[in-house]
Amino acid sequence: MAKKPAAPNTGATSEQNLDKHNSIPTKHELCIYELLKVGTHGINQLKALSTYHDTCLNTTISELGLKRGLIIQREQRKHLHSAGGTTRFCWYWFPTRKEAQEGLTVLNRLREQRNFPLVEMTESNSLLEQFPQTQPEPAT
Repeated sequence: MAKKPAAPNTGATSEQNLDKHNSIPTKHELCIYELLKVGTHGINQLKALSTYHDTCLNTTISELGLKRGLIIQREQRKHLHSAGGTTRFCWYWFPTRKEAQEGLTVLNRLREQRNFPLVEMTESNSLLEQFPQTQPEPAT
């Protein structure tokens, strides 16, 4: 008696579909890259929504910390909304060059997993130069 497959062959795991999946950057990749691009200015929910369409930045940042081991600074800041009132948004950024380098390492690992080119050395250096070697002391 011939072995029968456990499920019908729908092509859902075909090599062609895996290649398609691998060509799409993950939200972790997009977020890390945005954090690297903006330096210590940081990003907030509005920036994430308008640049790479992340609708739940706080969850993405938490996942980067918990699942990827990245250290990301947070701060609540006031924001003037369109009606003239103020609201608050949480801003996120890599605090030092060391943490930014760790973010770049994770970004390149994620790119490598989907067979996408790594961030080039000249761009990497340019991104990392924005970050201080050490975290500035808080103003007193």
